[in-house]
Amino acid sequence: MTQQDITRPMVRGCADHNGEWMGFCELLSKDPKVTAQPGWTKLVLIGEVGTGRARMFGYSYNADGACRLMAPNVDTLLAFRGLYRSMHDVDPSGRPWVACMIRLSAAGDAALEFEYDDSQRWDHTPANYERRIAEYAALEV
Repeated sequence: MTQQDITRPMVRGCADHNGEWMGFCELLSKDPKVTAQPGWTKLVLIGEVGTGRARMFGYSYNADGACRLMAPNVDTLLAFRGLYRSMHDVDPSGRPWVACMIRLSAAGDAALEFEYDDSQRWDHTPANYERRIAEYAALEV
């Protein structure tokens, strides 16, 4: 399967940074650690940012619904942290987001959601990870 370029992101809440997010989604779609699952059709990643830290993890899904846990490589994570800083630098008095969900399809669609209050909105625990996997599988890109 050939992955297409990310061309149609639906970026809510960050219109000034749409081009940067498009570039980041493109970077994610070419990260071999993110796209390691053969035949992936959808990627769902959760990014969290706090004082001095950033992390990102997620799942890839194939056409059969098989799910694989994954995380981006260090360069991709550093780009994510840089994008967060760039967004905050534009309006340092504004309220920064604490988490985001990025959904990508192999067809090139992308959707992003931002959380400004609850850093644990998409938290994964041993008690809820199976529910999260099913929840994310049902989300459209």
